[in-house]
Amino acid sequence: MPNETTTVNINALFSQLQKSLECGPECQESEERERLQQKFRNAQTLVSSAPERLRVAQKNYITYTQGEGAYRDLIEEQLAKRADEVINKFKARKEKLIQNIKTQLETYNGLLINYKNIVDLYFKYKEENVMLTKQLKESVNDVLTNDRKTYYQDQEIDKLKMYYSYFILTVYVICVIFYVVYAFGYASKIDWKKRLGIFIVLIFLPFFSTYLLGLIIYVSHLIYGVIPKNVYKNGL
Repeated sequence: MPNETTTVNINALFSQLQKSLECGPECQESEERERLQQKFRNAQTLVSSAPERLRVAQKNYITYTQGEGAYRDLIEEQLAKRADEVINKFKARKEKLIQNIKTQLETYNGLLINYKNIVDLYFKYKEENVMLTKQLKESVNDVLTNDRKTYYQDQEIDKLKMYYSYFILTVYVICVIFYVVYAFGYASKIDWKKRLGIFIVLIFLPFFSTYLLGLIIYVSHLIYGVIPKNVYKNGL
């Protein structure tokens, strides 16, 4: 004869089978979702009310076992502990804030010093640029003045060269004329061919006199370089 537990299990099995026949898969899924949602809400309610329930349970236990005064002492101790924690947190935040302010002040002082140095350097460079610009203008003016002086001096020198050239050419022409007059106007022991050759040389002399003078100077330098400078021929 089956016992009571077996009968209960059989009845539960039949009840579940009957319920599954009455409610299809979608219905069962909906019921399971509602069941789980209600369970989640109950858990949230327990979590939100847990601190208060813990406080009440603690109060009842301490008051029952140690008395009302012990519970007040415990509350004061907890409040003092929380106050110390708050004070320590405030001190830590205060120290951190002070340290941040010091760091920012040091950074600001460094930036201020750099700014002052940059400003001083800017004014120094500005003053030096003004001086350099002034010196440059003076140098340019001196160069322009010297160029003008040089130009005028060159003009005067060119004029003097022209005057000297005309003077020397005039004197040379006069000398040639006198030579022609005395060589061909008066009787001379020199053959007329030689006199004519000299006259031709005098006519063409101005055209190659510069080259001739340069050749003479060049030869003079060569001769001077060959001549010993002391009693030793090797120049030691």
